[in-house]
Amino acid sequence: MIPAARKRLAAIANSQIFENALLSNYTRFAIGGPAAVFFDTDDEAAFVQALKTVAEVSVPYLVIGGGTNLVVSDEGFQGVVLHYTGSAIHQDRSLLRIGAGAVLQDVVDQSIALGLKGLETMTGIPGYLGGAVYGNAGAYGHSIQELVRAIRVYDGSKVVVMPNDECQFRYRTSILDYFIGRSRLFGAREQRTVCDRARHSHDPRREVSTVDEVRGQHLQEPARS
Repeated sequence: MIPAARKRLAAIANSQIFENALLSNYTRFAIGGPAAVFFDTDDEAAFVQALKTVAEVSVPYLVIGGGTNLVVSDEGFQGVVLHYTGSAIHQDRSLLRIGAGAVLQDVVDQSIALGLKGLETMTGIPGYLGGAVYGNAGAYGHSIQELVRAIRVYDGSKVVVMPNDECQFRYRTSILDYFIGRSRLFGAREQRTVCDRARHSHDPRREVSTVDEVRGQHLQEPARS
């Protein structure tokens, strides 16, 4: 199955494919053995084609983003790892259209540079925008759901746009939790308030430098009653 998947994935345009790629290079904790096949692209159409390919070949596969909450065995993964890195940020007045593969801190920095207020409370949260939306990330009493207007999602057969009220955002979760193995987030539209100048919130998470210091920050907080 893996050789067949590798051959078909290699034929997909606008993508790269690697054999025995160390997953330690793609996780925040820098641990993890090799993936039999590693597929990387920043192109939405190519990623959709890859998802369809692994489903048709019936090969074990895993979709990853920034690897922030990912711990991989030293034995690696005997299957296909799909990595989406589409990170374009497009502005339309106070609306930003952002690829799910954008680093969340880059999104925060860009929004501040554009004089848009709202995401500065996400300062210091690691990972990609896609993961932040998926898990409704937040800090300082705010969550990303407050800013999302709509998301683009592959639902297992096609790419659809879901408005905020259909995302079922809850504390550190969203409707995407219920579609694990089927849905894939490609991007988000975020509405912010235009202001004279937004500023970074001071966050000690930006000052840590070792894995030991940051490890505890990746544990999900208990749900609030």
